[in-house]
Amino acid sequence: MNIHNEYRCKFCYQKPITGPCFLCNDCKNFVVCQNCYFNSYLIDDIHFKSNSEHRLTIVTQTKNKLDKFSKW
Repeated sequence: MNIHNEYRCKFCYQKPITGPCFLCNDCKNFVVCQNCYFNSYLIDDIHFKSNSEHRLTIVTQTKNKLDKFSKW
């Protein structure tokens, strides 16, 4: 699973976000983890309405690079 250290979920405040995260193309700080995204029926927000003009981008890969390797 990917870990996104640079993002925090807007609704559950999870940081870092594990797994895919969803970013709004129109809003600067709108980031949602996969759990909140798939439970969006609980949230009344413009990003989750079927006629929303805001589009979300799914981020599946992290920007982090593995600098050191651990030996188990």
